[in-house]
Amino acid sequence: MTINQSPLQPTPVGAFRFNTDSSKLEYYDGNQWVNVTSDSPQAQTGGTRGLMLGGYEQPEGGVVNTIQYINVATAGNAIDFGDLAAIGYGNCTFSSRVKGIYLDNSPNNQYVNITSTGNAISTGDAEPSNGFERNGGSNGVRAIFSRGGYTNTLCYYTISSDAKGTEFGDLVTATHTARGLVGNSPTRWVEGAGFNPGATTMYNSMEYINITSLGNAADFGDLTVARGGGRGTGGNAIRGIYAGGYLGAPGGNNSNVIDYITVATLGNAADFGDLSAVSENPCIMTSSTRAVLAGGNSGNPSPNNVLANIDYIQIMTTGNSVDFGGFTNDDKVGNMGPISNGHGGLG
Repeated sequence: MTINQSPLQPTPVGAFRFNTDSSKLEYYDGNQWVNVTSDSPQAQTGGTRGLMLGGYEQPEGGVVNTIQYINVATAGNAIDFGDLAAIGYGNCTFSSRVKGIYLDNSPNNQYVNITSTGNAISTGDAEPSNGFERNGGSNGVRAIFSRGGYTNTLCYYTISSDAKGTEFGDLVTATHTARGLVGNSPTRWVEGAGFNPGATTMYNSMEYINITSLGNAADFGDLTVARGGGRGTGGNAIRGIYAGGYLGAPGGNNSNVIDYITVATLGNAADFGDLSAVSENPCIMTSSTRAVLAGGNSGNPSPNNVLANIDYIQIMTTGNSVDFGGFTNDDKVGNMGPISNGHGGLG
């Protein structure tokens, strides 16, 4: 007699189970089952608040210290949150569900309480930096960031601490304006794109690390288009998003392309859809299901041609971005630092 059996299905990343042997709740991180603790990204219910820090503004012009916020789940205009301790733009951000970190290239790092409006607080110290446009992300507990400029050095620290970072490992390629694609995987962080000194060569390569283990990055795959100055994000542990970017000379054109990856599977990115306008350095904030893409630059040279667009996409459904709202005072703002309490943060 033949018995038909259903084939075993792979366990999805982020799945939960109750281990009756250990009496522990566990989640699957793509490689193994891990105990859920109060610090686990999966144990912290994703929020819906997104913050946009600093940037440069039009029509007034110049770098600003403003912080604006939105409810990612509800379309509408941004609201005033508070002020940075010092003006800044193009810097690295990440978060737990409560604390948001802004790695500034002014004298001090800064942080905010995401859940309560108010001004940023300076830590009185700054991370080592080789230039602005640093790249970073976290799993909600440990933050990973690059030194910036054209170096390949990665550092890390625990978000709950104000201590300075410790060396983590090296990227495969030293690039400028590389961006992280994942903000809520408990173990894996993926970054990609960027360009060489002089912006004569654009990269489409992606690399990844295991956030929980010190070591060097390894190849993940390629984006659909080589570019620098885009933004990446991931609202859940399944899918990573990369949007916009600078396509380089000739012409200084920017991109409206949105790519996506499956975090647990090495391979090339696939086309997701298009932004409503070409944009370099859009600010991306997410919940577990939605990504909001705000501002950026429509063309070179920046900071001219700053965008007023705030659009959104549904992370698990491919398609073009649609209108979400506008900035406070109907301003245009580019190169802001994004922070969300719906994911582990990114920069």
